[in-house]
Amino acid sequence: MVNTLDSRHPARDSIMQTHALAISQWWGCNWQTQYGPRKLNLLDMRSRQARLIAEATSGEEAKAWDAATTYLHEVESDAAAAEMAATDAISLVNREQWPAALAAIEKAVALETKYRQSVVWHPLRDEIAAGSGSQAFD
Repeated sequence: MVNTLDSRHPARDSIMQTHALAISQWWGCNWQTQYGPRKLNLLDMRSRQARLIAEATSGEEAKAWDAATTYLHEVESDAAAAEMAATDAISLVNREQWPAALAAIEKAVALETKYRQSVVWHPLRDEIAAGSGSQAFD
């Protein structure tokens, strides 16, 4: 990849640092929950862990953990997709394709806000918007 955004661009270092800090910060359900009728707290639980619990239980409890497994799998997939969109945004910033970079990072923010207020990708969106001189996202 050719880096056409040289170090003289005032936002470059800040954008790259913000991206580096955000990578791997959202990998799944890393917030408190009260999921489903049993009010399961899925904090820091992976879908494979929920699957094991579902298989080790029966009846309504197993059904609750089956549903949690599906939910956690969706969260994990969206977290991975958001990270990929953010990485795409960085690539576009490096090519000075600001409108496309803003669209890519907005996708990451939208994926995260399906579950909670965006705390991982929102700061990078703000940095990219500032770097592009855009006021469109505030």
